[in-house]
Amino acid sequence: MDGLNQRNLRLVSPISDFSVKDPDRFVATVRTLLLVGLFGVVLFFQVQLGPFSSPNQWLPLFGLLFLGFLLNLAYFVKNESRKGNTDTKLAVFCFDAMVISSVSYLIGLHHSIYLLIFLLNIFIGNMVFSRKESWILVLFISTCFNILMVFTPSLSGSELTLSLFINNASLVAVNVLSGQISRQLKVAGHHLDEARSSLVSLQNFNDLIVSSIRTGVVVISRTGFIQYFNGEAEQIFPEGLKTQEKISEIFPQLDWEEVFQQGLDGGVQRFDCEIESQDQIKLLEVKVGDFRDESDRSKGWILLLEDRTEVKQLEKELQQKEKLAAVGQLAAGIAHEIRNPLASISGSIQMLSAEAQISAENKKLMNIVNKEIDRLNGLISEFLTYVRPEDEVRDPIDINVVLRECLEMSEFDPKLRKDVKKKVDLQSASMILGNRDKLKQAFLNFIVNAYQAMDGTSDPQLEVMTRDEREQVVLVIRDHGSGIKKENLERIFEPFHTTKPKGTGLGLAITHKILEAHKARVLVNSEEGNGTSFVIEFPSFRGNFLEFNPERKRA
Repeated sequence: MDGLNQRNLRLVSPISDFSVKDPDRFVATVRTLLLVGLFGVVLFFQVQLGPFSSPNQWLPLFGLLFLGFLLNLAYFVKNESRKGNTDTKLAVFCFDAMVISSVSYLIGLHHSIYLLIFLLNIFIGNMVFSRKESWILVLFISTCFNILMVFTPSLSGSELTLSLFINNASLVAVNVLSGQISRQLKVAGHHLDEARSSLVSLQNFNDLIVSSIRTGVVVISRTGFIQYFNGEAEQIFPEGLKTQEKISEIFPQLDWEEVFQQGLDGGVQRFDCEIESQDQIKLLEVKVGDFRDESDRSKGWILLLEDRTEVKQLEKELQQKEKLAAVGQLAAGIAHEIRNPLASISGSIQMLSAEAQISAENKKLMNIVNKEIDRLNGLISEFLTYVRPEDEVRDPIDINVVLRECLEMSEFDPKLRKDVKKKVDLQSASMILGNRDKLKQAFLNFIVNAYQAMDGTSDPQLEVMTRDEREQVVLVIRDHGSGIKKENLERIFEPFHTTKPKGTGLGLAITHKILEAHKARVLVNSEEGNGTSFVIEFPSFRGNFLEFNPERKRA
């Protein structure tokens, strides 16, 4: 997996590229090196041998070599432009044979040396020629070789005849063998090309699958470094993943040596872990399994990551709804049962109060009883309001207008402190459908609670923001107050749960029910000592905004 990069897997077959796709370039390179070698030999003889130092002797040799270089250059240029034909290539090879023969004759090379050069010329010729052109080249090279041998004074008679027979047989044999090798290489190269094409197609198909699934995929090497990850994994970590980054730096809370060791023992491990990303805690489900090669040797590990944050949040919300529904039904029955005795007690106290013979002390006690009865009646009425189904009102509402009214009311509330710094940023341009009065009650409750949470804060700040996000209107109310303890955070919307000395525990419960009736989703983030933020997501209304908001139309 070391060849994996961040995005795509690319398979490269150097053998296929070398042997099949561009043999002409390889042949041109070898032939140019051959001419360079001949040039070096001529230069050596020209410098070292005195009789060969005359310009009349070495200038023709350099001229032949220079012409050979030019022809090879022309061959290379035509090959690059794909305009070269077989006849041109054959002519160039035959001219090279003439150059080799001329140089060998003029400098007196031993026949075994130029025979080797001729054999090399035949071998590389078979890489670009068909069988017919190869035999033509062999015939021409054999003729040049025979002429050289005849004009070489070192052999004569039967020795010359035997040498000619053996060497010409060598030329033929090399042509046959090299032709067979060349054809086998071409067939092998063709098969390699097909295999490479199939592998690339499979790899592209694999990339498409991996990049399309909704699960994060991370490939880890045996040494614990990230080798590959898909786009879904990158979205889970907005700060970014990098290849060759240690997985222990991404999940420092896990003992990866133990995880990997358990993975080697077989099976897929599954565990949950939390990560902090952009001031948000994400809950991830992680599955780890090792992948092996064809020899069943472990090559590394594959991590499957799934962001379960939203699922867990929905599960909590569902549990909360079920719990609130059960508590509500139970308490509604109890409330009715309490209200009936209270009515009797209240009537009895009123009758006793009407009597003339009542001491001042008893009258005082009766007043206390009446006040407590009224308080209990108010509490029961409030709770019955909570458990009573909401009347559905679906009017288009601009929550920016409602929020401004709530903020203005809070400024004139004598029970709330006046030194709170407000940051109001109402950017939403969409409307929602709902009950304006109920929403006003919910928003005002959030704002009053925010004020009360900042009673002991030296630098009280309240932020109220709205924005459009996809098909939602998002409201954020954030205070810089005391925050909510972790053990209380999951219970804040339960009826009768309160941390205030004189609280009823119904304010947020009723608020939550109002928002539920408006199909809103409520998210709470709080840290003790650093404040609390409520994020409320409303489905936006796609109707004509100006038709229902004449005030903004006039503006």
